[in-house]
Parts: sequence; C-alpha cells; structure tokens
Amino acid sequence: MKRTMPRLTMAASSITIGQSLRARSGTNYAISRLIQQRPDGPHGVFEVTTDDRKYVLKTISRSQFDREETIWRRLHKSTLNRLPLDAVDEPKAFVYEHLGEDLQSLSKRAKFTRKQIKEISRTILEAIAELHEIDYLHGGIFYIVSDSEFIRF
Repeated sequence: MKRTMPRLTMAASSITIGQSLRARSGTNYAISRLIQQRPDGPHGVFEVTTDDRKYVLKTISRSQFDREETIWRRLHKSTLNRLPLDAVDEPKAFVYEHLGEDLQSLSKRAKFTRKQIKEISRTILEAIAELHEIDYLHGGIFYIVSDSEFIRF
C-alpha cells in the first residue's frame, strides 16, 4: 500500500513534497519527504535534497528561529553541537547535515561496549557544558541507561 505524504500547512505558506526552498546561501533545497510533523503546531522536519545530497530541514516559529539563530552564532566553532549548515527565511527553517541514523536507532541494532557508552556519554556532557558556557539550558536531553535504553528528561 502506497502511503501519501500529508501536506504541512504553515501560517504564511504551505510546504509540499517536490517544492523548492531557497536558502540564504542561494542553495535551492527540494522537499523530498516529511520526516516528522510536530504534534503541537504546524512545524515539522523534512528530508530535502540538492545536487543529489540529502539534508534535513527543520521548520520552526519566527521567535524560536530568532532565538536559535542567536545561539548558533555564539556556537559557530562548536565541534560538539550539531549546528545548521544553512537557513531559510520563509518559512523559517534551518538546514542540517543528514546523518542517516540517530543514536537511538543505532543502539537498537548494534550492541555498544561499556567503553563506547562512556565515550558517548562524555561527549554529550561536553556538548551540554558548551551550551551552559553561553548561558543556554537545553531541555531535550536523552540519558543512556544501557546499551539499548534511553530515557528522555
């Protein structure tokens, strides 16, 4: 059975599969699929492509965009936090590298050693400390309980 992708309606515009969005860099990103629509509003996460490369586009409210853009400018040299590669002004969105798989999905199919879990945990804590250094408190933190269990705080 073929699944049809829902249309994501936003306050000023509507995003559809196949639509092209022009970013500040001048790059055109084509919407290829909806990854996740936020349950609490009209914003979502999309897979986008340009020059046969995949990226992730996250649409957010204007106020959240302004807040995050300020934070990202202060973290521009970070190697620990995932920073946007580009930004779209309408609708307000950030473009991120497409990683292919998240840590939670990876942990379900691969058994991490205790040493690997410690290294992952240390890196996460260092990234959080980097945010704290610029007086930012992140609210969506995942804690690794075991090789395959995560708890969201």
